[in-house]
Amino acid sequence: IRGRAFYFIQKPFDREVLQTLVERCLELRWRRLESRQHVERLERELAEARAFQQGLLPLPDMLIDQLSVSCRYVSCAELGGDLCDYVSIGPGRVALLVADVMGHGVSAAMLTGVVKSAFRASSPDGYEPRAVVHRLWSNMDAFGSERFVTMIAAVVSLEEGRVDYVNAGHPSGMIVGRTRGVSPLPSTGPLVSPAFRDCTWQQRAVAFERGDRLFLYTDGVSDAFAGPDDCGEESLVQLLTQHATDGD
Repeated sequence: IRGRAFYFIQKPFDREVLQTLVERCLELRWRRLESRQHVERLERELAEARAFQQGLLPLPDMLIDQLSVSCRYVSCAELGGDLCDYVSIGPGRVALLVADVMGHGVSAAMLTGVVKSAFRASSPDGYEPRAVVHRLWSNMDAFGSERFVTMIAAVVSLEEGRVDYVNAGHPSGMIVGRTRGVSPLPSTGPLVSPAFRDCTWQQRAVAFERGDRLFLYTDGVSDAFAGPDDCGEESLVQLLTQHATDGD
């Protein structure tokens, strides 16, 4: 027993007891084998889901006309619900998306695919931020009411010198200007959920000059900067203001 034996019998032994012990040993062995195969299948599925999620992400760095776009995605778990994407929509114009699906794991990762599809399917609407949010909202009817997404959809236009955006319950984005400091992009409507009917989101426009930076993020970033008396946003503002002043 101390040597990890399943059990032991003594002579003279009972034939029925011996047969029962053998059957129990085989049953335990098959259960261990099934458990190992189940774990291996889950690991394969997680790897496939992670590859799927990584495939949704755009190139980390891109120069589009005179606009430089940089994305960083570092998940704290095997799978997460964060997503970023961007697409060039004309000279000096870029459509951007940063979203956060509630929860973690496979279901959240799969829902990020729906978010990206809604974003990319907004091409006929010119990637108008309000149209992107409404398209995602209409595509979430198949999901339960407990599911929700927070997101910022934006269009940056150098020619018009502005950023059009919709913030659906997401952490406030920030425009960092060399002379204007840090300007927040506060929420313009509720988070996106099939539980909400007849939702409306306001689309706002803010000035964007050459040399300005647009900083969009998910709550994982602010959580990393959070302190005992700070949710992390104040620390982010201080850091961005310092970089704007230093010219980095």
